[in-house]
Amino acid sequence: MIGSRICALIAVVSFGGSAVASAYQESDEGISQESWSAYAARGEYAAALASDAVPDGMPAEFVTQYLADAESQLLNFTGRYTAAHRAIAPLMFSNERVGLGSDGNWIDLDLLTQLQPVNALEYIREAIRGRNIVIINESHQMGHHRAFVTALLPILRAEGFTHFGMEALSEISVPAWNTYRVPVREMGFYFGDPLMTSVLSTAEQEGFDWFPYEVRGDQRLNCEMVVCSRDDRIQHREATQAQNIYDRVFEQDPEARVVLYVGLRHLDEGSGSSENGIRSGWMAAELENLTGYDPLTIDQVTGAGIGPSNVSQAARVIHDRFQFSEPSILVFSNGEPLRPPSDRWIADLVLFLPFDRQDSQGVRSRWLEDLNGRRSTSLNISGFPQRPIVVQAFKDSEIQNALPTDQFAVLDGENFDQIELMLPPGEYIIRLQTTDETIMLPDTVIVGD
Repeated sequence: MIGSRICALIAVVSFGGSAVASAYQESDEGISQESWSAYAARGEYAAALASDAVPDGMPAEFVTQYLADAESQLLNFTGRYTAAHRAIAPLMFSNERVGLGSDGNWIDLDLLTQLQPVNALEYIREAIRGRNIVIINESHQMGHHRAFVTALLPILRAEGFTHFGMEALSEISVPAWNTYRVPVREMGFYFGDPLMTSVLSTAEQEGFDWFPYEVRGDQRLNCEMVVCSRDDRIQHREATQAQNIYDRVFEQDPEARVVLYVGLRHLDEGSGSSENGIRSGWMAAELENLTGYDPLTIDQVTGAGIGPSNVSQAARVIHDRFQFSEPSILVFSNGEPLRPPSDRWIADLVLFLPFDRQDSQGVRSRWLEDLNGRRSTSLNISGFPQRPIVVQAFKDSEIQNALPTDQFAVLDGENFDQIELMLPPGEYIIRLQTTDETIMLPDTVIVGD
């Protein structure tokens, strides 16, 4: 089962992807299973954790990768943030200590003595002055990245930013919001993570004009009519995203101030040309070309040790040295910030978040307590021995497709009876998902101010 594996991964699900696998496969027991993403799209996370199904026709060499991605995505969706990080940044959780050299390992050890950590929120508050575009990326398997963006948005709004674009949104997100006025499953696949809904809800509360910019169905590259290489598909997506942002915002207001929340390399400011002379930059470079604005690009991924081994090794050494106690930017003695390795992508800042090992034995990551005034709420689940089980708290109980405010998975082989939810003040109903049913507890949970 997915919940019992921890392994490295390469993400194979597109951020904001609206196409969800619907293939079926027979399990070893002869019971028809759906692929994990089909279960997850319906909010059936316990069933998703238990599924080993893969889409029909998937080449055998991709199966391990597909299931590894499934595991990390689902661990992140169900509150197991440390375990999700462990799956994609193994050096951060090993006892191995890897030294750095001068052979492309990002930064030499002797340069570490020239760096000092500064508070990331305050540093960014200063760095955004005079900027019209801020782009911040995330790993799709790290809820802590979404928590940081939630904390950053009020600062950006106070400094005059008015628009917020999310790659996770799709073309159906706006009508779904307008119908329900709360985040619902129809908003998009990645809103299955309660921390992604926290990002959007904060943007709404702060008064941002938020919008999708992902490639629409009518904008997709028609690879049935022409031969499309991987580079062709990437470049088409990047250029189309940038054009959608320009059309949605800057064509109406050339001096607008926009925040963009992207996955991985879309923040890359590096640009170039393909063999036939067509521009081949990623979204950030394409948008800079359209607007003339140099964006402030904030990389959350490199500092988390996610990526090639040299990046992961360097991040581990940096975390060991500085033992970050708050979100931080590393600054040289001349005032220049540490940037990501240029052979990975071009960005202005690397963000380092405090290293956190907690989410086992029902104990949650402590940084959740700083998010939206959340309070620790303990629940006894000793009467529910099924595994895996997902415990969910809902504030909008009258909306059937509403998304949980928080949820936590107890996985195969875990026997603890108490779990901890992190909830803002309010009244909640509690649901427990097993692989084949959802149980609603009779009593509501009230979290005080």
